[in-house]
Amino acid sequence: MTRLIATVALSVLAACGGSPFDFDEPTPFGPISDDESAILSASFDSLSEDVMAIAPTVPGSVDNAGRATFSGMAKVVVTPQTGSGSMTLVGDASLIANFESRAITANMINFAGIDMQGAGQRLDGSLSMDNGVIGAGSSNGFAGTFRGTLVADTYEIQADGIIDGTFRGTPVAALSFSGLDDTALLDGALASLRLTGIAEE
Repeated sequence: MTRLIATVALSVLAACGGSPFDFDEPTPFGPISDDESAILSASFDSLSEDVMAIAPTVPGSVDNAGRATFSGMAKVVVTPQTGSGSMTLVGDASLIANFESRAITANMINFAGIDMQGAGQRLDGSLSMDNGVIGAGSSNGFAGTFRGTLVADTYEIQADGIIDGTFRGTPVAALSFSGLDDTALLDGALASLRLTGIAEE
C-alpha cells in the first residue's frame, strides 16, 4: 500500500451547488471514471473563479457577532520529486464561523481524483480544523491547523498542517485559502504538496 504522509499549510472547502457530490451524504469509496474526475475539476475551477472575483473583506469589517456557514471545495495536488505524474484530489468542505467568539472550524470529505498511475479514486476519510481563529494574521483573515486521514484502494494520506484564509465581500459573503510551502512524504520520499480552497456563504 502506498502511504502519503502530508505536512501542509491548508485551505479548504466545498461547493454551494458547485460540487457534483452531496456534502451531507459521503460518496461511495472506490474508483471513479475520467468523466467524473473532469466534472470535479471543472466544478472547482468554476467556484474558484466566482469566489476570487469577490474582493477581500475591507479590514476591520468582519462581523463581531453571529455565525455563518460556508460551503465550497478544496483541492490537493501532490507531485513526487522523483518519477513523473501527480495526484490531484478535489473534495467537499464546510466551514462554520462564530464571529462573536472569533472561532472557525472546517470539515472536508468526499475527496476524489486521479492518482499517480492515472486511476480515478474516491477516498474514504476526512480532514478537519477545530481550532481556527478569526483575525489571526490579519483582521479580515483566519488561520488554524488541520489534520486527518484519507484512504484509497492503493494508498493512504495522513495529513496535518496550517490553514491560512481570507474572508471575501463586505459584508462577508465568501472566503478563500491557500497553503504555505506545502510538503509531503510519498513512500518516504519528499514530494511537493499544494492545497487550495474556496467557499461561499
